[in-house]
Amino acid sequence: METYKPNDFAEKRVNQAQDCRLWTPKDALLACLRDIESGKINPDKLCIHYTCLIDDNKNRTFGCYVAGMTYLEHAGLLAEALKAL
Repeated sequence: METYKPNDFAEKRVNQAQDCRLWTPKDALLACLRDIESGKINPDKLCIHYTCLIDDNKNRTFGCYVAGMTYLEHAGLLAEALKAL
């Protein structure tokens, strides 16, 4: 079994400050993978959203990875997540 290790310092800093902007996207993904592999979480559905700067940092593109649900269920999950914020 592969072990996923995010930058421990970054994770502690994010948790302490309660500011997700202090993590890199890679550290957030590695922390999620670590929690799945360790059994801490066992998601049956997952969606990962990202945005990237393109065209010499003038524009953004958006995308997502979705597992375990239809795109309609994904839209419902997003709506529920917005309510929780």
